Amino acid sequence: MKPIIQAMVLADHVYEDKSTGKKIIAGTFNQLLFSKKPRRPATGEPASPSDSSGSQASAPATNGGAVPAGAASEAAVPAGSSDPARQPIAPPPAIASKLQAVPGGMQSGSPYLYISLTDAQGDLPLVIRYVDLESNESLFQAKATVRCKDRLQTIEMVVPLPALPTPHSGVYALELLSDGEPLASLRVKVQEIAH
Repeated sequence: MKPIIQAMVLADHVYEDKSTGKKIIAGTFNQLLFSKKPRRPATGEPASPSDSSGSQASAPATNGGAVPAGAASEAAVPAGSSDPARQPIAPPPAIASKLQAVPGGMQSGSPYLYISLTDAQGDLPLVIRYVDLESNESLFQAKATVRCKDRLQTIEMVVPLPALPTPHSGVYALELLSDGEPLASLRVKVQEIAH
């Protein structure tokens, strides 16, 4: 029997109220804007052109200049920058070992995925993947195993993600699968900013 997905939300941040344990989801989005134009250099810093593939990521001030629609940001350094201040920061060991998530979420512009599910029992293998719907190519994926003894229990997961790749305008999907079967899908519309 497939678990029931109660919620799957993409957001800038997910906080936890320490006194109640409630999750606070801030900055939900399903649309990204990106620019292939290089960011403006800081004083004394050379301009950084877009990487050769034209691949952009959804990270303000990290790599590629894509931002959730409605957010204000200048274009940023390309993926693969050698600037250590702009490299991905791995999630804390407690999060990484519990969720086995790809590095992200802790860096400016890296979103979080909030998932709430129920009606699961025993070990439930999950795969979270980000797919370019034009080519059906998986741009990244992460695996996790959820253990649940009570089918009536609600399981909440907060998964830190890397900056979402935006190689071109189009529609992408964050998908949640178990044993190869889709459980939920969240569409992300990506648009290039006209200059």
